[in-house]
Amino acid sequence: MDDGYEARLLTVEQIAESVDLFRRHYHDARSRYPNAAEKLVFNEALKSIFDGFVGDLIAKHGATGESRCCAFCGRGSPPPGAARRVQPRG
Repeated sequence: MDDGYEARLLTVEQIAESVDLFRRHYHDARSRYPNAAEKLVFNEALKSIFDGFVGDLIAKHGATGESRCCAFCGRGSPPPGAARRVQPRG
């Protein structure tokens, strides 16, 4: 959405018409900041969407207290079904 909007290929109206989730968050942001520029309201709507996604992810996986970290940070165990990384012999 952001790339299409930034490139002026899509308008806020077109995105809101096609993406219900964006429409709800955009209208909420517009209500909270009625005098803000369209781009700022657009950014606030995207931020709100991402906040919701992350909040849901934390609520679902973080509340268990289990570490779901992967091999990149070296803590915990990878999620079920994740490929294991083989350490090269040194």
